[in-house]
Amino acid sequence: MTTIASQIMTTDVDDDRADNADQHDHPNSNWLRFDARLGPVSVRLLTNCPRVYADYATVNRELQSQGEALGFRTTVLVEKRRSWRTGIAHYHISGEVEERFTVRKRARVVPHIDGMINLSVARYFAEYVQLHAAVLQKGDVGLVIPGGPGFGKTTLAAALIKRGWNYASDEFALIDPQTIELASFPKSLSIKPGSVKLLQDEGIDIAALPRFHRIDKGAIRCLPATYIRKDALLDRVIPRLLIFPQLDSNAKPCIRELPRGLAAMNCLRRCFNFSRWGPTAMETVAQLCERCVCYELTSGDLSETCQLIDEAAAEVARGLSEGVNRRLKVPHVDDASHDINLRISA
Repeated sequence: MTTIASQIMTTDVDDDRADNADQHDHPNSNWLRFDARLGPVSVRLLTNCPRVYADYATVNRELQSQGEALGFRTTVLVEKRRSWRTGIAHYHISGEVEERFTVRKRARVVPHIDGMINLSVARYFAEYVQLHAAVLQKGDVGLVIPGGPGFGKTTLAAALIKRGWNYASDEFALIDPQTIELASFPKSLSIKPGSVKLLQDEGIDIAALPRFHRIDKGAIRCLPATYIRKDALLDRVIPRLLIFPQLDSNAKPCIRELPRGLAAMNCLRRCFNFSRWGPTAMETVAQLCERCVCYELTSGDLSETCQLIDEAAAEVARGLSEGVNRRLKVPHVDDASHDINLRISA
């Protein structure tokens, strides 16, 4: 952690004057290039702005690649310009997708770069069925956590990495339709202000991390998985556990078994490229759910929620070693005769 932390610079997300008054960040006539590998995706950033290059390199240093790109490649261009009339700096961000963004704050550039990468992968990367999900693995148990914004999957993923889980993705679950294995897409985790103290309580010191600004989330911290644990990254995941979280900060964490058919329907709602794959996506997701033990999780206290997930994974691991399909003895989502609010004992 200290090696990465020592290279981190905090980005001022509040001061519009910082970019305009910076005499050391004039547009460069020689474009700078940063190449990174996100699993099967090669990313190339081209920019004429040294500080944009430094911002992006700071949070992606462990993913930097050398040589020719392999597999799918996407390129993002960031051009810094100054108005000849006012002298105010602004940044033009473009890529393979049609969308082009223009922002004035440098603190908004890196999130827009990530947004361009996500759009390119979702639209043009046709090799995998894509779900919006976090993907981790502990031992032989691969975990998929589908969920949209506000479901708590990013905070869960960061806390689980701290507890020894290896990290594959927080954005895309890239499912190979032939093997039902998942490829990694290990972008940094975007931590919202409300999650900062929760993660600090888990022992993740993120005060020194760069701050950026997303329109939908406000000020965020970009948290590389290798900042939490140096050996956190992995390439491929064999899925065994599928958990759908629902965040309720006032609730006691509880878990209940989810029928595979309902789990498949919930996964398809999170499928980015269903229109491309059609019936193949349905079959792929059905196989994913068939190979996994499926749960619905109400997450509250972060430590207790992670404990529940660890217990579920341990039970699945015992089943794998015994050659049987083991799961926690918890209420079924459709069984109204049971107390669905199973809680961890104090």
